[in-house]
Amino acid sequence: MLLATLVGCMWCTFAVPSIGQAAPAGHYQLSFATPSSFASVSAAAQRNSYIVLQAWDTTRARQIKAANPSTTVLMYQNFSAMAKGAGPNGLYSSGVGMEQADTAHPDWFLKSTSGSRLTEGDYSWLYMADIGNAGYQSAWADNVVSRLSGGPFDGVFMDDVNTTAKYHTDPTKIARYSTDAAYQAATRSMLATVYPRLKAAGKLAIANIGSWTENPSVSADWLQFLDGGQDEMFAKWSKTPGVGYRPTIDWKIQLNEITTAEAKGKRFLGVTQAGSGDKQAELYGWATMLMAAGGRSAYLSTDTYAGDPDWLPEYDAPIGDPAGAMTSLGNGAFSRAFTNGLVVVNPGTSNAKVDFGGTYSGSGLTNAKSATLAPNTALVLTKGDQAGDDTTPPSTPGVPSDGGSSTGGTTGGGTTTGDGGAATSGGDTGTTGGGDAGTPSDSDASAPSAPVTTPAPVTTPAPVTTPAAPVTAPTAPVTTPTAPVSTPQPPATAPTAPVTAPTKAPTKAKTPSKKKPSTKTRDAKARAAIVKATKKRATKAAAKKKAATKAKKTAAAKRKAVAKRK
Repeated sequence: MLLATLVGCMWCTFAVPSIGQAAPAGHYQLSFATPSSFASVSAAAQRNSYIVLQAWDTTRARQIKAANPSTTVLMYQNFSAMAKGAGPNGLYSSGVGMEQADTAHPDWFLKSTSGSRLTEGDYSWLYMADIGNAGYQSAWADNVVSRLSGGPFDGVFMDDVNTTAKYHTDPTKIARYSTDAAYQAATRSMLATVYPRLKAAGKLAIANIGSWTENPSVSADWLQFLDGGQDEMFAKWSKTPGVGYRPTIDWKIQLNEITTAEAKGKRFLGVTQAGSGDKQAELYGWATMLMAAGGRSAYLSTDTYAGDPDWLPEYDAPIGDPAGAMTSLGNGAFSRAFTNGLVVVNPGTSNAKVDFGGTYSGSGLTNAKSATLAPNTALVLTKGDQAGDDTTPPSTPGVPSDGGSSTGGTTGGGTTTGDGGAATSGGDTGTTGGGDAGTPSDSDASAPSAPVTTPAPVTTPAPVTTPAAPVTAPTAPVTTPTAPVSTPQPPATAPTAPVTAPTKAPTKAKTPSKKKPSTKTRDAKARAAIVKATKKRATKAAAKKKAATKAKKTAAAKRKAVAKRK
């Protein structure tokens, strides 16, 4: 999980044709490879409000700050685990290294009920820390403030600020914190201790809040000790195309995360789990962000935390400022009007016909007046008649009719227009996001393979004329996984050579196939197996009983036949 905050930065005014209006949301990038790699450092610095790097990547941090002083650069540090093995220059990816605590402070380790040291599931080099231990809290703050002092980083990005430990271990086996409430209290105490230290040093504190959607009230309370927070499973929790989209109930909870953070003057960061080329998911996450963002939020869509993410043409669409709050359309879809555009999202399970109330273009449509959106699809549109579509080239041409035209393959499996500019969009996308920066390299001189429209940075967040109203969201238990799903790399043994970061990426994009199942998941699977076995036994018993009955009837018939002959 990933939580982020930024103070005093920069919501960008995008350099777009004819309209240069403040964007309701920005973008950010997580780059944890060693060495970090960008197709163009200058392009990344201009496009992103925030960039997160490893503690030892100071040269890259200085390059980014030189390219754009307004870009906030954060140093990655694990909050609740101690990494075994230092990275380059003897620096750790965690606030406290395992070696610092190993013999001198054994009480800093989180222990099981049997007294053994706990690690984060499959990540055997990450030792879970006793985050309620005052000595550990103080050492973490001392180390991180020291690493930030005098360096190029604007603050710290704290990974594993978790509302539950269940995605790393069985909470009932934790000696000190056997319930989520106990673990949450310990985490809160550490945040309350660490934040004043960072604030006094003039540094930002941004946290990757684990399972935010499962525990929204707890996460909202923690924001008082942070400059912002991130939900790493925003809108979609699986890297697999078509899998992991949030049901509407959770989707609304996540919109409330945005409005709650912004109302408190904090920043909100959201990561949609989507592989490169999964435009349906990339666009869906961006449109979801636009449903509630009011100038203090940033978005990232990726399935890896190295290299450049796709850059969609919708990111540069000149939609203008929010003209009001999100509106429910009554058919499972939602829309939000902007001064020069319209954003529509369908988080439901059925197709939704949407009338735009005017002529719009974008996301594969040109001069369209309506569209039917398939489940988990979205549109980002700009107003007015246009001579041509300014979105990505179609992969499969649509079939235009009178009153409008469209390009297929950009919103879903195909987009076609109907009478009067109506359109249908849906299906899994097969196109990659336009403007992808291409093959990453370490040279700042290398340019992206597609032209980059760079935002002109501003020093303070742009005011929003009409902030989004909080979304009324049910607080029922979340049914979909909200734990991060990443595959971190083990510690580097030779820091003198290029290495993979000795940490699990903050935004743990652990794919369900690689993630250790939670207790809840294991119990559900066990119950399902029992039910299946019971049904199988019942079926066999019924068949056996049926056969026995048939045999009895046959025997009886034979007896009657014999008796009749006699």
